[in-house]
Amino acid sequence: MTHSKCEPEGGLDGAARLVGADAQEENSAAAGASRIADETGVSVFSRKNLQGYAFSAHVLVFKAADALEEFRLRDDEDRLTLAEKHAEKAMAHFAQLTGEDNSAVWTTAVLYMVQVRSQFHAIGRFTAFDPAPKQYLFTATSPFRLETIARSAHERMMAAARCLTRPVLSEAIDSRAEKAVHEAAQELNSVLPGLSLRLWELICRYCAELHAANLHRAATAAR
Repeated sequence: MTHSKCEPEGGLDGAARLVGADAQEENSAAAGASRIADETGVSVFSRKNLQGYAFSAHVLVFKAADALEEFRLRDDEDRLTLAEKHAEKAMAHFAQLTGEDNSAVWTTAVLYMVQVRSQFHAIGRFTAFDPAPKQYLFTATSPFRLETIARSAHERMMAAARCLTRPVLSEAIDSRAEKAVHEAAQELNSVLPGLSLRLWELICRYCAELHAANLHRAATAAR
C-alpha cells in the first residue's frame, strides 16, 4: 500500500498549536467537572489507576490495538477502520468516566495509548507508529501525534517504563519512575492543557505501564 504524506497547514508545529489552543479553551471546565480524586502527596503508582476510573475505555484501547495489529499483518483497511472505531469509543468513555471532556486532547492521548499497546503484539519484528494512509487517525503526519507534539514527554514515559522493568524495584528506581511520569505529565499539561494535571499523571503512568509490559514480553522472548 502506498502511504500519502499529508501535513496540515503550518506543518506539525502549527497543528500542535491548534490542538493546544482547543485544549486551553476547555481547560477550566474540565478541571471543574473532574472525577479524578485529589491524591496530592500520594505516589502516582499508589493512586487509583486510570483503569479504576474508566475500565471500559481501557478495554477499548486494547481492542483498538488488536485491530491495528491485524491491519499491520494483513493490510486490511477494514481492520484499520475497526481500530479507529474502538479508539473513538475509548475517547468518549474516558471523557465521560473521568468527567474531563476535551475531544482534541483525548484524541491525542488515546491514539498514543493504542500505539503503545500495539507494540506488545509486535515483539520480534520491526514496526513503527506509522501504519495508515492519510484518511485515518493512525498516521505519522496526524496533528494528534503525542510523540510529535511533546517528544520529551514521550521519552520520559518510555524511561519510566524501563525503570518499572528492573528485576528489583528499589526505592531509588521507583523514585526515578515517578519523577519521569510527573515531568511527562507536567509537559503534557502545559502543551495540551485540556485535562487536569492529576489526570495527565494517571495517563502517563498508564502508558508507562503499557510499555513496561512490552519490555517484559520482549525480554522473555529473548531468553
